[in-house]
Amino acid sequence: MQLPHTRPTESNQCIRIYRTIQLAMTEVQTATNSRFKNQYMLRYDSPVPESQKSNLNSILKTIDAAVAYLSDYVDWTGRVIDLGVVWRQNPKGQGGGAASIGGMYFDIIKNQDYAYAGTPWGTGQYEGGIMIFLDINGNLTLGSNKYYLSTEPGPQNTIPKGQASFFQTVVHEMLHSMGLVFMEGGDELLSEMRNGTRYIISPTVLSVLPNGLPLSKHDGGSHYVTNLDSPRDEIVFGGNMWDGRINPTDATPGGDSSGGQMLLGKIELALLKDLGYKVYWDETLPLYARLPEAEERKIVEFVDDYFGIESDPITGGGSQYLLSKDSVTRISDFAVDNQELHIPDDLSVKITRSSLYAVAAAINPGAGATKKELKAYKNALKKVKTLEKKIGLTGDPFAYKQSTGEFFVDTNGKQKGFGEGGVLAVLENQPLLGMGNIVF
Repeated sequence: MQLPHTRPTESNQCIRIYRTIQLAMTEVQTATNSRFKNQYMLRYDSPVPESQKSNLNSILKTIDAAVAYLSDYVDWTGRVIDLGVVWRQNPKGQGGGAASIGGMYFDIIKNQDYAYAGTPWGTGQYEGGIMIFLDINGNLTLGSNKYYLSTEPGPQNTIPKGQASFFQTVVHEMLHSMGLVFMEGGDELLSEMRNGTRYIISPTVLSVLPNGLPLSKHDGGSHYVTNLDSPRDEIVFGGNMWDGRINPTDATPGGDSSGGQMLLGKIELALLKDLGYKVYWDETLPLYARLPEAEERKIVEFVDDYFGIESDPITGGGSQYLLSKDSVTRISDFAVDNQELHIPDDLSVKITRSSLYAVAAAINPGAGATKKELKAYKNALKKVKTLEKKIGLTGDPFAYKQSTGEFFVDTNGKQKGFGEGGVLAVLENQPLLGMGNIVF
């Protein structure tokens, strides 16, 4: 799988485009609509390649959007970061891509003026930004996939299938510049070696991944990986800084992120916090951002084959269980605070936004519920009959029996049986299930 982060090697040098520096913005910019009012300047190398002159404004706008997005989570107020765009062209036989430049970590955390000057991919000009590798035809691509440039770039974008998110790539490369994940010297984040794989074991990382975060081998640990030596329920299957490889086999079984965006998750926030950044900790973020379901399933099945597991795929560190209408998923230790039941797309259940009350009514708060939870449950029950008539539901589509841990879905309405549904899962620890644990 082609990855956003690429660096030239001695046998794989890129053709430099001769350049001078130009200001894209003549004044200091401020992320005025973000949580943290971070400041930066944005420049780019000139001349701009002919093939990218029509894309230049969109490229700069995407960088602005990436800064605004990161500024909702990371604070560098008090420091103006000099961001830049550098152009390179890959030789024949290679696709396009991108790399990080500069060293924002050293500027923000260490209070140094720093850039990777003197390295094959360094510029010595910028504190952060992105190096764009055009393909042999001068096209803006990730491997062979065309980059998607939105007119309104941001986390809300839906990326057309077969294309790659330029916004995601800019966020990815800026996070590299901010110190993610393992840097030269290796003393910024506490780590240890296990069976030839380096694991980050810094405090906040351990709070979200008790076994630690495994890093890639081939690039000195610049990304994290799916590691078969990790506990099964902590294996990572995606994320913005995910490499795509599987240790210790060093396999890349698939998992094309085009069609979706993998952005910030708790793993990235934990790394940033342990590096010393002031971070807004967002509990609503997933442990890590997800691959499209079909692509993630390829990775999960590869891992399960390795373990000899014959079960429905469980995605992402145990955070999401993909249910199947063809079999019952048994879950021994379901955690309601960070795990989800994912209703399969091929299950014909009539669900609309307005039917959420019916779903809520089907989730009995059970013993030990607070007065507030019981009141909400009773109110939802009262609305079900009215709602059924309004939207055509003939019965609650979901039901959860806490005493047995059985989670049902009924596609048959008032007719006998459950139609295509039935018992989809058994939660053996019989937890108090909530609406936040159901995804459809």
